Amino acid sequence: MGVTFTRPAFMEMMNFVGQLLEENFERLDVRYIAIMDKIDTAKGISDLVPMQDLFNEWHAKNMSQKVRNVLRNKGMAGFPLTSNPPYGYMKNPENL
Repeated sequence: MGVTFTRPAFMEMMNFVGQLLEENFERLDVRYIAIMDKIDTAKGISDLVPMQDLFNEWHAKNMSQKVRNVLRNKGMAGFPLTSNPPYGYMKNPENL
């Protein structure tokens, strides 16, 4: 389990992502260009594109959750979350 990509759920997910890229983008006249990944739908897409998109999405969600956790922990510890204090307040000179 987990060592092969021929699992039914994985194949279904990859087909769905591929369908979005190939059919819906073309139908809606959308050109997808990812410079860092060297992807341009005008030149066609490789079999790895759906996998790259999935990993990029997971990375974005993971980083978003980490940033929220850091901000929540800073706030709970009493550290300021903004660089400027709210109107009418002054920064504590000891915590600059």
